[in-house]
Amino acid sequence: MINNHRNKKVIVYRFSDFGLGISKYIGTLIDYGIKDQIMGKQSVHWYEFRQYKKRLSTKFYIADSCPYFLIIGGWNGPNQDGIFDPKMSETSGSFTVSHGRYMSCDSRWKTDFDRLIDRADCDILFDHRHTKMEVKNDVF
Repeated sequence: MINNHRNKKVIVYRFSDFGLGISKYIGTLIDYGIKDQIMGKQSVHWYEFRQYKKRLSTKFYIADSCPYFLIIGGWNGPNQDGIFDPKMSETSGSFTVSHGRYMSCDSRWKTDFDRLIDRADCDILFDHRHTKMEVKNDVF
């Protein structure tokens, strides 16, 4: 599983910080682990990841009450649909105003992406989506 993928190409998908869809990060998995319990809080998974064409790495902590985090091996993961609805856009002169497919924090962002991943033929290294509830014990 993920143990063999240190310093390998991966794609990290996670729910957007702004609540609009799923963010896709392409890069290299540097390190991973579990942060121990501190002051009675639950242990959390963390990943150190360097994005493609970036010099510095970023550390992700999965400490959400309903996490949505997925790591896929390789750089050939599926692309999700755009966040904007092409039918709901207006152009006036030099600018365009677009409407999102769904409201922010709508559960359909996640269910649409779940369907996309279920149909795709990809190497899932770590699946920590609260919609699936399948966290594998042999990850570490």
